[in-house]
Parts: sequence; C-alpha cells; structure tokens
Amino acid sequence: MSHIEELLAKNSTYRRRHIELGLIPKYPTIVITCMDARTAPEHFLGIESGEALVIRNMGGRVTPEVEYQIGAISHIITSNGGQLPEILIIHHTDCGMQRLHPEIQQDVSEATGIPTGYLASVAITSPAESLTADVAALEASAYIPSGMAVRTVMYEVVSGEATPL
Repeated sequence: MSHIEELLAKNSTYRRRHIELGLIPKYPTIVITCMDARTAPEHFLGIESGEALVIRNMGGRVTPEVEYQIGAISHIITSNGGQLPEILIIHHTDCGMQRLHPEIQQDVSEATGIPTGYLASVAITSPAESLTADVAALEASAYIPSGMAVRTVMYEVVSGEATPL
C-alpha cells in the first residue's frame, strides 16, 4: 500500500465523526504558517475543523499569492455576515527556508526552473526579521482590507512552545 493509500484509508475513521461545518470559522482568524510537517497549528494551537483558516507554504511567508488569498477570503467572509478576520503569522525554529542560501537558491533554480528572485523572497535568514518583513508586506498590501489585526508567533519545534512576538 502506498503512503497516499494509507492516508486515504484513514478517511473511513474520520468520516464516522465528520459533521458539516459552515463557511465562517468559529474564530475569525487566518493562520499563515510553514508547510513543515513538524509545524501543524491544528496540533500546537489545538485548532479543530471549522475554527480557523490555515494557509501553509514554504516558510510561512507572506507572498503575493497569500495576499490574494487573504483579500479574497476576507471579502467572502464579511460578505456572508462574518467579521473581518485577524491574521496570525507563525514562523518556526529550524526552518528549511533558513537553509536556502544564495548558492542553494541557484541550484534549486537550475534544477526546477523556479526563479531565484522568488526563492530569495521566501528564504529566511532570521525568523524574527522575516516575521517583521511579512507584517510589513501585509500592511503595505493593496489586497488586505484595512483594519485587519496582525499578530506574530515563533514556534519552537523542539519544545512545542508557541511564543507571541
């Protein structure tokens, strides 16, 4: 059995306890975090289905695509009677994007065709600095509704602690 087949087999257990949920999350919050398998906010923040929206990508970075997603979903939520969501950006220790040095960016670009400029934009030299840059990107974005609160957290992969910054 492949890994995907194993994961799909777990669906039968999930289906037995599944309940239909509404469009608007219980906590009007959009969590942006890394796709690293060690950093599932559903676990370390205890987020249950239907409680918050989660966007995961390389490094948990605020990219133009993330800005578009936040702008669109915020409009959909508020147009359907929900309140404007808050944003929680989570970066973490030992992130793979901290290993994305310029020489590795070049190797990745040559192997995949991904532009080095994009790779440089998601690379992390300091998690605290990248959080500051991501908050600034949201604040400057034309796609993000004014008045959206933005908070940041650093997640420690060894201890499991999530510390607000």
